[in-house]
Amino acid sequence: MRDDPYGGKLRCRPGVTAVTPMMRAKEETMKSIGWLVMVLLFSMSALADDRETYNRRAAETDLAAFRLLDLNRDGVLSFDVVQADLNFGPRFNDIDTDRNGVITREELRSYIERTYGVVVTGTNQLVIPLSPPSAR
Repeated sequence: MRDDPYGGKLRCRPGVTAVTPMMRAKEETMKSIGWLVMVLLFSMSALADDRETYNRRAAETDLAAFRLLDLNRDGVLSFDVVQADLNFGPRFNDIDTDRNGVITREELRSYIERTYGVVVTGTNQLVIPLSPPSAR
């Protein structure tokens, strides 16, 4: 017989460690914490992938909307053309950084990079850099 740290006697063979209900509960708690950490890490990586996918799609949508609205293909959108569009209308002043009343391709590229962290190349290819936009 051995003394139980929680008061009482435990019966076990010599060389065998007695397992108390408290020790078993502590072990189960540690397992639960381990599983919780694994699930949390997995969900965080999934959220990062979702954010990257969202940013890429939003950038693609902005580029496509610009091409559709630029009817004369001069690479410039005026406020008159954009104001009825639900995509660009509300964000016109955010995109028009030089405040000249038009959005150029370069202003749109700059906006996409600032907002979504996606770089638009000269051929309108989207590239997501390794550093997130918040780290800049």
